[in-house]
Amino acid sequence: MSASASVFRKFDITSADGKKTVSLVGGITCFQYFEDLFSPTITAVVEVSATNLVDKGKLGESVYNSLPITVGSKVDFKVYTPLDSAQGQSEGRLGYTLYVKTVTDVIQSQNQEVFTLHLVSREAIRNQHVRVTKKYVQQSIDKIVKDMVQLTEPILMEEFEKCEGTINYIGNMRKPFTNAITLAAKAIPAGAKSKTAGFFFWQTRKGFNFRSIKSLIKNANKNKKNLAKFRLTNDRSTSIANPARNAFKVLDFSITTDEELIESLQKGEKSTYRIFFNPLDHSFTQPNKSKYLEEPPDLLGKQQKEAPVADRKSIPANMFASRVITEILDVGTLTSGVSTAVNYNGNEYISQSIVAYGSLFTHQVQLTIPVHTELMAGDAVYLEIPKVESGSNEFSLDTVSGIYIIKEISHLFLANESYSGMRLIKNAEGI
Repeated sequence: MSASASVFRKFDITSADGKKTVSLVGGITCFQYFEDLFSPTITAVVEVSATNLVDKGKLGESVYNSLPITVGSKVDFKVYTPLDSAQGQSEGRLGYTLYVKTVTDVIQSQNQEVFTLHLVSREAIRNQHVRVTKKYVQQSIDKIVKDMVQLTEPILMEEFEKCEGTINYIGNMRKPFTNAITLAAKAIPAGAKSKTAGFFFWQTRKGFNFRSIKSLIKNANKNKKNLAKFRLTNDRSTSIANPARNAFKVLDFSITTDEELIESLQKGEKSTYRIFFNPLDHSFTQPNKSKYLEEPPDLLGKQQKEAPVADRKSIPANMFASRVITEILDVGTLTSGVSTAVNYNGNEYISQSIVAYGSLFTHQVQLTIPVHTELMAGDAVYLEIPKVESGSNEFSLDTVSGIYIIKEISHLFLANESYSGMRLIKNAEGI
């Protein structure tokens, strides 16, 4: 397995005080960039061999010592890949500004210096310094999240999906991203015919995203014909000079997780029973339609048939569901006077978000492909895996094939080759 090398058009590091900038292009031995649907920040790791990197102003003194490289140092990079070149891109798609979180594996000798830089986005550092003290009165969750993540300064936003309804909310001195992740599980997409709760909050190189599971699946199904299509074949070589075609080859493939029945039942992904305590009158609510999931989630493929033993319809009506959820009803809080109005009804979202998050991870696949920096976390792709058929020369698709959402993506750049790794997720059988 091999893939063509990429070129660093820029890889500058600036001292924490901003007074000196040095290029690391000639000393990079390994660079890996990460985005994750479950991570509110971008991260990266770069390994540097500073044998040939010396401060011209101080002959013979290494960059690590003379800059010096410390936590908080700024790193600006831009990468130009074979696919960028094949598609006529004048500039590389992958470029960003990150900051040194920590420096590890420092090895120094008379003629060589090696170190590893762990990088994070500026917003990750900023998030550690900010606490949300504001009180939000009757605002939609998307507006609350957007306001929190840019409390001190404007931040690049890619897509913030509108949410149904309004709530009262207090930041409670928690960090913005902590609040955003908490609210994501409660958020319901605006205008949804069935109120399917569950959002993701994550960062890509284009900015922050706050999007529902429902919209990710809907858009993936709607744009099926235009999705990047990756195919596993017997020919996994990328030695020929055709990056445009090679970019869509699957170099390595594995099914990392299939549905685990007992774990799924323990989480309440198939059936839940919800009990709420009302602190105003000390009563317990018994929701009428809370025992089982009322509606199945949107799917990235065909509905899977459940075995009779796992089919919730076969469970006697007098039996409890696989998970019992107890919550304090959000009532009579965050108001100027005494109120009996429910601020946010857990009966509307708790089971829905559990099912939506859980079902999306029914099938997980790990891929390695030639570097493909056009892709980002949250994007949908189409995967073609041939069916194993003895004595057949015809190509037919396995049930693993179909539309997937990119949960994680990493781009790995080595001296002579570059790859992208993806963890894909979906909640149904393929095509």
